[in-house]
Amino acid sequence: MKAQKERDYIYASTMIRSAGGKGTAGERLLSFTGAGSVGELASLILDAGLVSDRFIPSATDFSSTVSAALDSAVDLVTSSVPDPSVYGFLLFKFDCNNLKVALKENITGASSGDLFFNCGTVGAEKIKECVRSRRFDGIPENMASGAAEALDEYEQTGEARIIDFLIDKGCFEDSERSAKETGVKLFSDLISKRADTVNIMTYLRVHVSGLPSGTVTSVIERASVSGGTIPVERFLSAAEDVLSGADMRDALANRIDDYPMRAAIRETSDIVDTSARLDEIFESVVKPYGFRPFGPEIPAMFLIEREAELRQCRMIASMIRAGCPREEIRRRFKVN
Repeated sequence: MKAQKERDYIYASTMIRSAGGKGTAGERLLSFTGAGSVGELASLILDAGLVSDRFIPSATDFSSTVSAALDSAVDLVTSSVPDPSVYGFLLFKFDCNNLKVALKENITGASSGDLFFNCGTVGAEKIKECVRSRRFDGIPENMASGAAEALDEYEQTGEARIIDFLIDKGCFEDSERSAKETGVKLFSDLISKRADTVNIMTYLRVHVSGLPSGTVTSVIERASVSGGTIPVERFLSAAEDVLSGADMRDALANRIDDYPMRAAIRETSDIVDTSARLDEIFESVVKPYGFRPFGPEIPAMFLIEREAELRQCRMIASMIRAGCPREEIRRRFKVN
């Protein structure tokens, strides 16, 4: 992959900035948090211009609307940039999801419904066919080898979680390689921050999962992904300290050099809140590029910010379904 030149992205940057939706993200959030129902929230997403005409869903339910908004964002980027493969590092996670879903669907024989994404680098139907034939040609290299290995190991052990472990690892290896090949520093920084986030959340989730204490360290080691700035050994040594009676969060925070991530672990007690804080840290990596007129970073920033906006919409929908009053929802999102 050739080095990326800023001036090659004048057209894409202009297109993306002109099609970013009505109003600012803050104005849209104010509108979304005022929705009185999930159906109304779906209508507000459409009204905000987050779904292009090409992707207007036939069914205007919330799930279809959010999926259409994500497809619209990815299509805007891939159709306007000089080389869509430059952004593979941001899209491989959709292939990863689809590959895991297809494998589990093939094993259980049960339909996975709407769990497939349409916006990966490989079509969902192609992935399903690869799984049926056990030939993974055309799927990113490390995910493909992870899928083949996962199938073999599952057949020998019957352990379904190995599918997630091996394909997630392959996804991060593919993403790390792809980001480095672009020569764009931001892209490598993003993958590194995402890997740290995933490994922190893996550590926390394993500790609250109820697994036998003797298996915690081995599961963390198998589930951790590569590419982060926090060595996996630190997660393992923190887990050993927990087995000796140390506090789960303190044991890890003491081993993390990055202050915002360390604070996210110490200052939250609920895994959902920790995940939200870590997502905010990841999203902040692109903020310094917001005032650049053009460049390969602009499409990446747009995708990350649009995904964050749609994640907020999903959270709002969950709160509406739970019966939370509008004031509480706006307080949660710090909207007045």
